[in-house]
Amino acid sequence: MLILNNIMNVTLVNGDEVICNVSKHTELIEGLEQEVCYKLTFPFTVSEINDGQQLNFLPWKKWSRDTEYLISYDMILNISAPFPNMEKEFQQAAQKYASMLESINYTQAQHDNAPNPGYSPIA
Repeated sequence: MLILNNIMNVTLVNGDEVICNVSKHTELIEGLEQEVCYKLTFPFTVSEINDGQQLNFLPWKKWSRDTEYLISYDMILNISAPFPNMEKEFQQAAQKYASMLESINYTQAQHDNAPNPGYSPIA
């Protein structure tokens, strides 16, 4: 079961709106651990269907298998807390997506063995 404990609505400066788990990403820079950006985990866009009676969650980067994205602080316009029902539905959507990735045998460890493991666009 996924543990997502800081679920937020995030608006990016390009106008994209996502719901995701938000955390601060730190890196070792000149021997010091420093916060360098946000890490968005399981970002989804949300739309209403059935005249607003149901929420539809789609992966933000629908053509990517990644589940975590590093986003520079200056790319965030605002962050707000979602309604409790939206948070619950997001948890379910994220769990379903994680299960789908698992069913196709995708693991983060495989991704870490990519040509540039440990690559950071920030550091």
